[in-house]
Amino acid sequence: MKFNQLLSIMKTKLTLIIAAIALAACGKPQIKLTFEGMESDNIVVVTTAIKDIPKIEGDSDPRNKVDTIKIENNKVIIPVAEYPSVYTIFIDDNRIFAITTPDDRLTYKVKNTENGFEYEANGSDIVEGISDYDEFVRPIMTQINSSPRETQEDFDKIQELRKQRNEMLAEWVGNNINNPAVIFILSQYADYETILEFSPKIESLVKSSPIKEIFKSRVSEAEKYLAMKKAQESIIEGAIAPNFTLNDNQGKPFTLSTLRGKWVVLDFWGTWCGWCIKGIPEMKKYYAKLNKRCEFVSIDCNEGKDKWLAGLKKYEMPWTQVYQPTDSTPYEDVSIMYGISAFPTKIILTPEGTIHKIFVGETPDFYKELDNVVK
Repeated sequence: MKFNQLLSIMKTKLTLIIAAIALAACGKPQIKLTFEGMESDNIVVVTTAIKDIPKIEGDSDPRNKVDTIKIENNKVIIPVAEYPSVYTIFIDDNRIFAITTPDDRLTYKVKNTENGFEYEANGSDIVEGISDYDEFVRPIMTQINSSPRETQEDFDKIQELRKQRNEMLAEWVGNNINNPAVIFILSQYADYETILEFSPKIESLVKSSPIKEIFKSRVSEAEKYLAMKKAQESIIEGAIAPNFTLNDNQGKPFTLSTLRGKWVVLDFWGTWCGWCIKGIPEMKKYYAKLNKRCEFVSIDCNEGKDKWLAGLKKYEMPWTQVYQPTDSTPYEDVSIMYGISAFPTKIILTPEGTIHKIFVGETPDFYKELDNVVK
């Protein structure tokens, strides 16, 4: 083989190798952002595994991975995580979202124009849908974000603009009901009423969505909120106290209606509640004083069963103790049934099973009222 032929073959192989490397690089899962007209030299990226989002406790939760990335040559490339994730990308005073699965290659073209911040996303139906929604509501969001916030009139105007935004959201979702982005749009931006309005219409879409657990969590929040709101309207003095059955600390069912004929104190508490704990000595004193004429029932809320049982062992409260499981539906949760929004809350029930008075917080007025009515 002649030297020139050998050289030509080697060049061809080298070209193929370089092309293969370039192709492999191009095929690597990533989020690529290109920028035009931006003021900042950096962006901030918060990465959160989708499976963790329902459990996240605030922005400082360590499950949120925060990175500051320098913009070089008007672009940034973010490697995609090996697990489904939500990327919250902060650019100047703006925010965009990327929803990824491990094989995604997403591109974002970000511009700062005379009309304001704009972007276009490509690479998956979800991010393209989110981009389309953001474009749809951009005029109203620009008004909201640029509105003054100094007087009550200013805040009333913002409230009206937000109402318009909610109407636009419902319009966009209704017109794009089969777009997988509606699940994120509803989860991230919609009020509880809108979430519950559309939830039955997108059940099949939710089943196949990578963010289905986020949406289910929001639906659960919405159901609890609306059940709580309804309860707070009906849990008033003179109303019949809702009946319930919960297991006590021996694992035996306890039903409230079995106490008809006696005064009853419902004590909504938790071992995590400092004021609940501070009130235990006075509760013990009054239980010893009144237990022949008044039954006390403490309902543990918002904690694991093991912590509750450990608390009972530590604080030795001799009256009826029942536990509200943390996985209860809004229609099974007694704290929601009674509209409990703060702890401790103590409710005095009459022998006829009606609500006599409600006391929020650890207050001496509760004990004074017991002295007045339980003779």
